[in-house]
Amino acid sequence: MRFPLFIDMKDKPVLVVGGGRIGGRRAEILKRFGAAVTIVDMRYGEKREFRDSDIEGKEIVLACTDNKEVNEHIAKICKEKGILVSRADSAEDSTFFFPALCESENICVGLVSNGDKHTLVKETAEKIRRLL
Repeated sequence: MRFPLFIDMKDKPVLVVGGGRIGGRRAEILKRFGAAVTIVDMRYGEKREFRDSDIEGKEIVLACTDNKEVNEHIAKICKEKGILVSRADSAEDSTFFFPALCESENICVGLVSNGDKHTLVKETAEKIRRLL
């Protein structure tokens, strides 16, 4: 299990590689919490392929492409540089998990599993959202 850590995201430099359904949703959430998000994707954001230099100056990177080799490469170089990385297609290769969020006006709840119980997290998040 991972320790839940709630941090101030205001102006934190974040890179999201892959702007599809998962990357796009996560980028929007991070922006809502004040992060300075850059998206690199062939269709969205900076419309081009990922370059190793894209991670320079970033504190958090999300590898959300549909290419396992690219995601693996991003995770590897982030770990080498001590940058927090979430690889959407591999819990084992992530240094943090992106949580399911449940929010109300005054409460923010983040949920993760041990990395392999996505359905349980989704169902539990729906219950908490109804409660909030």
